[in-house]
Formats: sequence, structure tokens, C-alpha cells
Amino acid sequence: MERKFKKLIISSVNFTAKKALILSHGGYTPSQSKFRKGSGLVAIPHGLTMEFNSMRNEPSIGTKANHLLNGFDIQPQDTVLFGAFINNYSLTHNPLFDRYKPNEQYDLIRIDTVGKSHMTDVFEAIKTLDLGYTDIRSFACRINKLTYDF
Repeated sequence: MERKFKKLIISSVNFTAKKALILSHGGYTPSQSKFRKGSGLVAIPHGLTMEFNSMRNEPSIGTKANHLLNGFDIQPQDTVLFGAFINNYSLTHNPLFDRYKPNEQYDLIRIDTVGKSHMTDVFEAIKTLDLGYTDIRSFACRINKLTYDF
């Protein structure tokens, strides 16, 4: 089953999972001047815990999501609780995750092949679609897009 919200594609077995995985490319743009404010920050909504597969300013090894979906214990690299601020990461499609399937425990949040989304869109989708997630695990990179050396 799939639901769409803006550029987000949310896949689920039955939309009763309390956890979801963000499967995309990601990064943030820092403020550069008064007129180029960058990605900005966003507060994690009440009742939600964000887990990241990488530390801030670091790339993520996205294939670990497949291990998690197959029952392996993959520990998050960083955990941020509700009320805390994180970068409003931009999220774009990553074809690596196209064949991944949700399971009873995890819904999947991916990005359409055209355009991009942001963490604010993810939080808005959770509220608008009444998805009831308590935990989101992001497998997107958390890099500074201006300084990261690809």
C-alpha cells in the first residue's frame, strides 16, 4: 500500500507500524548570508524520536536499512528526542532503495524521482495523514552540501 504526500511516497504493509525508515539521499545547506538562509532548523514533533544512521555532517551507509528490514539489530549512530532541533535536511530520490519493501514493523518513506522534500514535509505528512509513528530512522546522509567532498 502506498500513500503520497507532496513529493513523499510512504509505503506500508497495513499502515499500523509505529516506526518508519527514511530512504533517500540527504543533506543540508548552511546559512550563507542574510539573503541565503540555507536549510534552517526544524523541531522534532512531540512524541517522535529521530534515529539517524550517521552522525551530523557525515554520510550514511544506506544499505544497512536492508539489514534492519531483515531483522538484524542495526544500532543508530545518533538519537534525537522530540523538542530538539535538527537541520531541515533536504531529501531526494535514491534509486538504491527502489526495491526495498516495508514490513510489519517498518513503513518506508521515499522521495519521488522528480523534485525533493525536506524533514518538515516528513513531519507534516505524519501529522496530516495521522500516521502515528513514534520512531523515524533516517538512512539519508546528513552532510553539509557546501563543504562535503564527494
